[in-house]
Amino acid sequence: MTRPPQNTDEGPGVPGEPGDVARRVDREPDPRYLLTVEETSKRLSISRTRVFGLINAGQLISVKIGRSTRIPTKCIEEFIDRLISDPQMLARF
Repeated sequence: MTRPPQNTDEGPGVPGEPGDVARRVDREPDPRYLLTVEETSKRLSISRTRVFGLINAGQLISVKIGRSTRIPTKCIEEFIDRLISDPQMLARF
């Protein structure tokens, strides 16, 4: 039994098929308004300790609900925008 020739070009293909090129796929926005510190650390690819440090330094806004700390998704986006416009911002942390 012979196999059909495989597509080895680098153009768009069916995911998982030969010739498929890894590309960024925009996900649907997260419908939640508040994230935990752990969820925020995963989203920013930093440690929980760093997230708490950013909160304590006033660079990332958080809210308290009872004893729980939550970070508004809007504040995460604003933090990222500030990082893009001023990369030296974290040097002050």
